[in-house]
Amino acid sequence: MEKKTKIEKVIIGICIAILIFFTVTIGVRFLTRQILIKHFKINNAFTEFIWFDNSLIQDSNIFQINWEDLYPFDNIDTPINRHTDSYIEKFSNIVFSIKNKLEIYSKDFLFGYNQLVFYAKNYDNLIGWNTSLVGLNPSDTAKIIHLDNGYLTYVEPYVEEKDIINIANNVTEFKNYLNDNGIDFYYINAGSKVCPYDKQTSLTNYEFSNENGDNLINALSERNVNVIDMRDYMIKDNLDWYNSYYITDHHWKTETGFWAAGVIAELLNRNNGFKFDKYYFSKSSYEFTNYKKYVFGAQGRTTTLIESKPEDYTKIVPLFNTNFSISVPSKGIDKTGTYSETLFEEEDFLQIKNYIDKDFLIKKDAYECAGISNDALTIIKNNNTTANKDKKILMLQDSFSWYLTSYLACDVGEIDIIYPEAFTGSIKKYIEKMQPDVVIMIMCERNIRPIEEYRENSHTALFDLR
Repeated sequence: MEKKTKIEKVIIGICIAILIFFTVTIGVRFLTRQILIKHFKINNAFTEFIWFDNSLIQDSNIFQINWEDLYPFDNIDTPINRHTDSYIEKFSNIVFSIKNKLEIYSKDFLFGYNQLVFYAKNYDNLIGWNTSLVGLNPSDTAKIIHLDNGYLTYVEPYVEEKDIINIANNVTEFKNYLNDNGIDFYYINAGSKVCPYDKQTSLTNYEFSNENGDNLINALSERNVNVIDMRDYMIKDNLDWYNSYYITDHHWKTETGFWAAGVIAELLNRNNGFKFDKYYFSKSSYEFTNYKKYVFGAQGRTTTLIESKPEDYTKIVPLFNTNFSISVPSKGIDKTGTYSETLFEEEDFLQIKNYIDKDFLIKKDAYECAGISNDALTIIKNNNTTANKDKKILMLQDSFSWYLTSYLACDVGEIDIIYPEAFTGSIKKYIEKMQPDVVIMIMCERNIRPIEEYRENSHTALFDLR
């Protein structure tokens, strides 16, 4: 009995030591990123050593900009129709927020996280434990569903009517503000990987992306908001639905983004006085090059290399002469050059050919080599365009539209891009300064979530358009 007690004490001691080690590494990494990298803008051999196993985290924006100082909110310009939570709901939201943040910190800052998940997945597979189903919670958007055709997708919980109405009212108020100032507005529903007519899964109680999209479109249409549903265009143009998306990621393929840019260009020509030339949206005007094993998306990283493998990527670059000026204040970027020098990160892309599979867990894949990312503000000016030289577009978008916007930029004077969740100032104040001809908000259905859910991590929200 005494020997057993000693063994138990040793095991407990080892477990405590491991927990202390992990806690310390999380703390060190958190402070390194928040203080050294973000605040003091230090990115050197020490920070690389601290983040040796996850360069994706290390590469966070390093210039902190107070957007609210630059673009202040009006005192009377407050969120509208905000649902008031009961005390029970508020308490539940606090608990849920703490749980989410602990999970995020553990995933982002834990030493060797990816390797630990790899070992766990390997063990699960050895014992026949289906981790895509076990413990699945309809509200857990971090979970992955394996579709019948081998594609991966996120759990997308159903968004309640009150939250849809809240979003629709905010977007409508924003649209009315724009129209009062002579600016056209479009809300574009990008669609989701799950085809509305061929869901490829029996887990329909966990996947509501199309239903959420339908409900928001209906609410916006009832409020006379111009809505473009890209799902309709995909069906009309006979796109191979699932082949339009990556297997391991929720994003469109580059080919789909290129196609979508042409759709939007035609729409703006027809309704808004733009003069986009079809030449810039013709496949013959671009070089399409296929690269094997160059993409491994977020869904693949979640399931790890045990269940998923890197997939093909098509690099699409103009054959015509290009000259862009791009500014990304939060990254200190201000440069001029060709498409490949400004709207594509060629140096990062060239490194991928040397990757072994596990590098995709901690380094950029090809999709992330787009020159556009989810930064608060990006300004792109086309120095070559003629027909649309004086036209300006403001895009409110997420990562779904990085490539779409880069191709749309090939024939318009200026495109400014705001990622609303990162832009903490007044979008309306920015519009007063920019004076765009049209504002386009394009979001994938995954982002249709209650506004308050966004506010758990930030005081800004994708659909809080002030």
